[in-house]
Parts: sequence; C-alpha cells; structure tokens
Amino acid sequence: MMVIAALLTSLTIAREWENGTMEQLITTPLKPSELIVGKLTPYFAIGMLDVVLKD
Repeated sequence: MMVIAALLTSLTIAREWENGTMEQLITTPLKPSELIVGKLTPYFAIGMLDVVLKD
C-alpha cells in the first residue's frame, strides 16, 4: 500500500513537470514538504478508505 501511494505521488509530480505547471507550483508560497504532503494526501485518504471498506 505504501509503495503504491509513493508511486502515485511521484507520477503526479512527474506529470506536473511534463505539463509545465510545476513552475506555477514552485512560485507559490509553499515549502517543498507542504507541496509533497498536498500531493500525497488524496492518495492516503483513498487508501484508508479502501482499508476500511475491505473489512
């Protein structure tokens, strides 16, 4: 589960670079760690929902 979340987060960031929107994200007043947490949070929430529904 953790590997999938990390992979999806890295794919999201790579897609930002490819689309050219990463420059816009870099100019925002966010710290890099806040940006990563913001990208990781939706995948974490979906994973937790999946864990709850499996039981």
